[in-house]
Amino acid sequence: MIRLFFTLVFGIFFFADFGCIASAQVPEVKIGVLAKRGSKRCLQEWSPTAHYLADRIPGKCFDIVPISYEEIFSFVENNKVDFILTNSSIYIELESRYGANRIVTIKNRRFDGIYTTYGGSIFWRSDRKDIRDLRDLKNKKFMAVHQNSLGGWLMAWRELKALGIDPYHDFQELRFDTYQDSVVYAVLQGKVDAGTVRTSILEQMVVEKKINLQDFHLVHKQGSGPAALPLPCSTREYPEWPIAKLKHTADELAEKVAIALIQMPSDSSAAIAAGCAGWTIPLNYQSVHECLKELKVGPYKNLDMITFADVFNNPHARQGTTKNETRWSVI
Repeated sequence: MIRLFFTLVFGIFFFADFGCIASAQVPEVKIGVLAKRGSKRCLQEWSPTAHYLADRIPGKCFDIVPISYEEIFSFVENNKVDFILTNSSIYIELESRYGANRIVTIKNRRFDGIYTTYGGSIFWRSDRKDIRDLRDLKNKKFMAVHQNSLGGWLMAWRELKALGIDPYHDFQELRFDTYQDSVVYAVLQGKVDAGTVRTSILEQMVVEKKINLQDFHLVHKQGSGPAALPLPCSTREYPEWPIAKLKHTADELAEKVAIALIQMPSDSSAAIAAGCAGWTIPLNYQSVHECLKELKVGPYKNLDMITFADVFNNPHARQGTTKNETRWSVI
């Protein structure tokens, strides 16, 4: 009996710390989170938010589901989660393909304030004498996070493209890794010449005493003008990550979740654990659309492509053109 008692007590404390017990009476609501620094770190940062929501929305049990870049589209397509917290570019593709709908945007806590935008940091070792600016990265080894990472790749790619650099052809080698920290270590250890991660990663690793910022040179210039963020930012700024409801998720539940998150105090344990200052109304993501459109990725990957259907549905393509018109060609 004593052993059973301690087992029950331990079970109560375990679930109080790490999650709630779903049942027929208390249905589980799953929040998928893109685990940009790994599953363990994801659960540490976001489980308190699940507890916060469970406390404020009676009759619901919330659970955090860490998701990798490779898993995120299948998880949404197969309704394995009810809400999704992911980077702004993946959100746009989920909206286009599966009808996801943003309900709030995170307010990121930085060293000197609160920000609802973020950028990308492009960096190399500070002792590299052969790299002075971005143009010197041609014929170098470069590492980014993932091809679907906005802050960890797409932002940097857009700035490189603006300088006439095609990273898929002009770099000696272009590597991708699953986690942001891995990119930083690869540059530090000389496995690659330069890399890019989202803003705040390098600063967080400094606070965690994992790196010394003096070992790196960071490009501090945006493509659209001087950086507004307090620490080095190499790209234009874009709106922060949103939480989105999936198409199958009830509007009534989404409304309750949005209200609870917007009311989250900036000094709450949930906000502190997530490294944020709470949430705000969903921002305008047009700047992200423009980035994806320019790079022809995500929902714009087929932009400007001519298909056979286009040709046969276009009378000028079938019948020829006038001498002042450009003739269609199909290869």
